[in-house]
Amino acid sequence: MKKNYFLLLGALCLSIAATYSQALYINEIMATNSRTLADATGGYEDWIELYNPGPTPVNIANFYLTDSKNNPTRHRIMPGTSSTVVPAQGFLLIWASGVESRGNLHLPFRLSADGEYLALYADDGTTLIDSLSFGPQRTDVSWGRKPNGTADWFYFKPATPNASNNASTGYTALLDPPTFSHQAGFYTSDLSLSLQAPAPGATILYTLDGSDPDPANLAGTTFIYKNQYPRDPGQGVGPNLLETLQTYAYTNPITLTNRANQPNKVSVKSSTFDYTPYYFPSALINKATVVRAIAYQEGTLPSAIITNTYFINPAGRPRYSLPVISLSTSEKKLFDYNTGIYTAGKDFVDWRNAFPNESVGKQSGGNYWRESDYRYPMHFEFFEPTSEPTSARAHRQDMGFQIHGGFSRTNPRKSIRLYADSDFGDNELAYPIFPRLPYTSYKRLILRDGGTDWAKALFRDAFAQDLVRSLRFDIQDNRPSIVFLNGEYWGIHNIRDRHDRFYLERVYGVSRDSVDMLVLDREVEEGSSAKYTELINYVNANNPLNAGNYAHVQTLMDTDNFVDYTVAEIFSGNSDWPFNNIRYWRKQTTGYLPNAPYGHDGRWRWMMYDVDYSFGFGIFNKASYNTLEYATASNETLPPPWSTLLLRRLLANETFRNSFITRFADLLNTIFQASHTSALLTTYQQAFQPEMNEHVARWNNNPSLTDWNNELTEMFTFSQQRPAHMRNHLRAKFGLSSDRNLTIQISNAAHGHVRVNTIDLLPTTPGVSATPYPWTGVYFQQVPVVLRARAVQGYRFARWQEGANTVSTDTVYSVTLAASRTLQAVFEVDPNFSPIPAPYTFSDCAYEFSGWPADTTAGVFPTHMAFVYMNQPDPPLTAEIEGFTSGVYNFETRSRINGLGEDGIAFINTTSDTPSNFNDGYPMGRMGGALLGLNTLGQNAAYVSWTGGTVLPNNREYAIRLQYRVGDSGPFLDLLDEQGQVVEYVRNPTAGHSQRFGPTALPANALNQPYVQLLWRYYLRTPGSSNRAQLRLDDIVVSRGTCESLASGDWNSTSTWSCGRVPTLCDEVVLRPGHIVTLTTPENYAKTLHIEEDSQLVYLENNTLQLGY
Repeated sequence: MKKNYFLLLGALCLSIAATYSQALYINEIMATNSRTLADATGGYEDWIELYNPGPTPVNIANFYLTDSKNNPTRHRIMPGTSSTVVPAQGFLLIWASGVESRGNLHLPFRLSADGEYLALYADDGTTLIDSLSFGPQRTDVSWGRKPNGTADWFYFKPATPNASNNASTGYTALLDPPTFSHQAGFYTSDLSLSLQAPAPGATILYTLDGSDPDPANLAGTTFIYKNQYPRDPGQGVGPNLLETLQTYAYTNPITLTNRANQPNKVSVKSSTFDYTPYYFPSALINKATVVRAIAYQEGTLPSAIITNTYFINPAGRPRYSLPVISLSTSEKKLFDYNTGIYTAGKDFVDWRNAFPNESVGKQSGGNYWRESDYRYPMHFEFFEPTSEPTSARAHRQDMGFQIHGGFSRTNPRKSIRLYADSDFGDNELAYPIFPRLPYTSYKRLILRDGGTDWAKALFRDAFAQDLVRSLRFDIQDNRPSIVFLNGEYWGIHNIRDRHDRFYLERVYGVSRDSVDMLVLDREVEEGSSAKYTELINYVNANNPLNAGNYAHVQTLMDTDNFVDYTVAEIFSGNSDWPFNNIRYWRKQTTGYLPNAPYGHDGRWRWMMYDVDYSFGFGIFNKASYNTLEYATASNETLPPPWSTLLLRRLLANETFRNSFITRFADLLNTIFQASHTSALLTTYQQAFQPEMNEHVARWNNNPSLTDWNNELTEMFTFSQQRPAHMRNHLRAKFGLSSDRNLTIQISNAAHGHVRVNTIDLLPTTPGVSATPYPWTGVYFQQVPVVLRARAVQGYRFARWQEGANTVSTDTVYSVTLAASRTLQAVFEVDPNFSPIPAPYTFSDCAYEFSGWPADTTAGVFPTHMAFVYMNQPDPPLTAEIEGFTSGVYNFETRSRINGLGEDGIAFINTTSDTPSNFNDGYPMGRMGGALLGLNTLGQNAAYVSWTGGTVLPNNREYAIRLQYRVGDSGPFLDLLDEQGQVVEYVRNPTAGHSQRFGPTALPANALNQPYVQLLWRYYLRTPGSSNRAQLRLDDIVVSRGTCESLASGDWNSTSTWSCGRVPTLCDEVVLRPGHIVTLTTPENYAKTLHIEEDSQLVYLENNTLQLGY
């Protein structure tokens, strides 16, 4: 369901009441229901109200409801647990939830807030009872007949589901919002902002303080706040202070100026229980102007509120190097003594009155401890960084918010949790807020204050998690940002992903309603703790030394995930763990499902969060701190035994213990290396440093710049010293002896690589250098190291060599390090390699694809190409190839690939509620693109050009992105242009639009390879609920690199040319300035020849040069 709050009704309404026993009417609908009425499951779903004006009841069992003019029988209303009888002169509600399993009065489709067709048919499937076409709708506003059953339609707020409309106030239209003369963004000089009413006679109200424009506030309203609280026993409560919220009637343009010299307002309100707030800025801080406007007109529903933030300063957008977020809401919701949630408020005073002699602590009350009952609306605006002084907004959205965190709620600067749901606005934040992730929408975000680290480094938690993002457990992604609150600079906040049931649904495709998620000692966040209790009871009751018992444990928990998670926490030196800050989850299943997709097998997995007490935080968390001993203690008060039991019991098992030691050693050799850790820490330092002066000033030296730099020094010292200490801790814990160096070499890095235990020695592996070989790691003498040789497609493994000796010809070789050793993996060409699609060889000149007939035989592909479908419907960027299509190329409906003749091929996905509604050879909704095979042996350069185009724009945004991989397995990587940007065609709103790309160079690792695949990936770029874009691909050219002269010399010498070969009819040849090249054989060839200044081509007698092919 797509929500749209801003459009004016413009659709034709048509109602046809047919007589079928007696008349029934579609009497009222709601296409976007956020809080009006819940169904039996508690969900707020779209609904349709039927009205029976007659004297007798009507049973609609076996009648049909449809939202398609071409499919009258789309859904049959079945008899069931809910009555299907419309009472005489009464009403019946039907839910358009899209989930039939909720009951017989639930439909398999939703209603579109953009407007659509709706009809009720009798049980014969042909007799029309009633129908209508409705226009744009607004959240929690219904559209219905007044009087009931008549031809006159109105908007109703409040709606009247299952009740008469006759006594309700009906509105004839939805009023559009005002329009602004200038878009939100950054400007370098003053603006004169004009607001335009949506219709003659409409009035505009606006605010400048973040509050909602309200006719009741035209004279101003006040709220009470306090700036002094009795932190210590015996201190008094400060006086009541007043703040005014003001709404204005728009009459003349609004002058917007640089407000930096205006008095601070929001930033001088208390957010803590301190008697004397120590964090108010001592000087004026930077400010923006938040303009919120609404339109009113008699007889219509008021418009939605439009919010625009304007940043006016001489530097413009480059003043801030980080993303900027503007948050706006009524200050009353933040600081009001009774109801504000960003302040200590009444709840703290009540606590102090109840406990006059106690010191403050975690038990102290405060309004900021209030939870979901105090979730308030907030407007969110997001501005991407750019070097352009004038910069527009990237995204805006009405959201909900509440205070986030544990004891950090008492910090002056607080973490804010943002909610995207229909209670406040759209159900998704449809913006790729984290560029490193493949997701384009989110349900929850956190603007984190730094937690316990708020007045120290600010980013310990974000950094510690970022360091281990490649490991086998979930982290919260992060992105530092600058926040403005109601127009005042509020400092640096880390944008964080949030771990909850919506996260699991987005990342793993697990239903949000089928999740067990626990924290701490089996405290339930979602689902049930029963299966975790089963795991703990089994581990407690059964001998972990027994291999069978350990094998059973592995069916209850993901031990690889658990090893990585515990190793990461231990290395970071997190002293606020394992008794705290632990979260673990599973998909609800009846048992272990070994063949299920990752995350669907029913096993417990762990997630990392809140790692502030790490990397040298505080006096106890130094590099020498033995977190391993701490995490395995059995008789301590802190950590309590329950928190260490699982790791302690599993380490008694030799298989798990070796796995734990081996993985720890692998990571100490890669991502935990001092060079890697320090390099990542430097990127954080460089990102935060330009913003620290202003942040320090806002929070009055909390931290000071000196404090901040000292904290970074602690983190760098920890990073340098921790690996050596960790090896000592491992030796002491497990009785390990001396370190041994293992050095790995390889015959040719283009032919394959070596995997050491759990590490692939590749440039793409975090912690491995760009030139991996020779590679040296440090391991323990008693624990075997397992080597695996992995050839790329077109090659095969030959042998392991130690010096001149062959020590093994097995691809897997287990090494015991009685002493340091050096081994080489040797690869050779595989003569039996035959991939699909077969590779194009560049000796045959450029590859070209220039069209595809619609009448081509089903399942036939262009030479060296194949068309693929993916393993997910509406494939995202992360979808994987599942197979090759096998359909014809002239289907006109459903998911398909169309031959367009000289215009190439076109991809389109569709879906259907009927599983059988698909084209032969084209799995429903899973078209994935075109695959091309290449043999690049002997090539030191290759270039790709192609055309993308829009056949049918529709509304759901798809794109075609060019990717590659070496071989025929593994992930595809983005091909990047000269500016380092992805190469992709994005659906254009104009049908027939096209764009030419390239020539784009293949990267070095894709050259001189026996097999490379190029994928033109057709994927869903922006989620939605409407039809998908049909995009085309055409005019593919893959060409060899130009042959340029390197020096004077013989045309027929490979050393003369940059291409490393003698030019042929396939090659474009360039003679560089000052070079003299001589034709020494009778017949010489080139595709083209360009002779630059002062260069010469010398012909010997009877020698020729043929151009073209």
